[in-house]
Amino acid sequence: MTNPMDLAKTLEGLLSAYRKPDSTTADAFALRSHMVAHADEIVAALHRTGQLIVAQAGDVEADAARYRWLRDHSCPPHNFYISVPDEFHGVRYAPSEVDAYIDAARQALGDEA
Repeated sequence: MTNPMDLAKTLEGLLSAYRKPDSTTADAFALRSHMVAHADEIVAALHRTGQLIVAQAGDVEADAARYRWLRDHSCPPHNFYISVPDEFHGVRYAPSEVDAYIDAARQALGDEA
């Protein structure tokens, strides 16, 4: 799979050369042919990148919702501070476990999870 950033640089270079005022008709034709040859690859890379962005947007929104829930449901005197009781010192949770616990707490309180 071609890196979309590499394709973008290739396209920028081709467009820059194509727009040079001193390029001849033969130069323009050769550049145009080269651009057409890469067009399908560029379009495919743009589609893959767009699909990846859309897929990641859902994960980012879920993380943001968890953050806002923690922020908005913190209690004085520890507003916006997540403390861990001493008896849990050294206990480690996987990120997916933490997400699941927060989601369960949001559901228990009737918040959207």
